[in-house]
Amino acid sequence: MLVEVLLVVLLFGFSLIMLIASSVSYARVRNPRLLLVSIAFLVFLIQGILLLVSVSTEGLWEDWGIPWQYLLLQLIALVMFYFAVAKK
Repeated sequence: MLVEVLLVVLLFGFSLIMLIASSVSYARVRNPRLLLVSIAFLVFLIQGILLLVSVSTEGLWEDWGIPWQYLLLQLIALVMFYFAVAKK
């Protein structure tokens, strides 16, 4: 359970930081691609919020049956998405 909580907190925190960074970038440049990136990070943030609620509500986490491997893959996808965007 500790691994799942850590991964959920990392997913939430990283997606929040990336949403803020991409929103500020969009506000500066007004590039439609950055708006799409912001929306994608918003989706990750919403997922992180839902997972945080499920972790904080003990019974709900077991009902959803989300394995930690899935959370790890989500976090890896989010980090790779960041590096793909930040590289340009």
